[in-house]
Amino acid sequence: MADIEAMFHQVKVAPEHTDALRFLSWPEGDVQQTPLTYRIMVHLFGGVWGPSCASYALKRTFLDHIDVCPANVVDAQQNLYVDDLLISMQSADEGIRLAEHLRHVTSLGGFRLTKWESNSKEVLESIPESERHKEVKEIDIECKPLPTERALGVRCDLEKDQMAVVIKHFEQGGSVTRRDLLRVISSVYDLLGFLAPFLVCAKVRLQEEERVEQGYI
Repeated sequence: MADIEAMFHQVKVAPEHTDALRFLSWPEGDVQQTPLTYRIMVHLFGGVWGPSCASYALKRTFLDHIDVCPANVVDAQQNLYVDDLLISMQSADEGIRLAEHLRHVTSLGGFRLTKWESNSKEVLESIPESERHKEVKEIDIECKPLPTERALGVRCDLEKDQMAVVIKHFEQGGSVTRRDLLRVISSVYDLLGFLAPFLVCAKVRLQEEERVEQGYI
């Protein structure tokens, strides 16, 4: 896993479009003075156009250097989710080579692929310490277990190479209301559907509570 640092800010806005990103600023915060007009020269995080423009620039980086990249490096762009990289390899050696090539080709486009994490300590040791995620940068890789991190919103136990789930219990002594059930169901982010069997039970319970409230049971 890795992350492109400040991805949107690495892509410049076309000069003819910068007038759409004008803003006023008062010198030293003094609103009594005449405000100055500035233009934002790079794409903004939060702009509806930002993800598509930045993703295009990143994809173009791979296409522009397709002649100097191994095929699996070019294919790896399919595993980029905006600024997040999440990819798996068959062996640590393959992972080491891919990480090296990816760092190189993204740098050719002005991007920095950093915050690296892996369930393989061999791969982590091949990554410069400055480019590792802070959670694995601050531990002794040889002596301590790897941490649990988030991958696209899903918790991943790097040491065991397993997906992880945080379970929160209701406080004892209080009754579980329909609102409580709805809040818990809505808060679960299960991208891969691993929790579907358990969520079905909660949704059935929620329907039962609704029927009781409406007088059908």
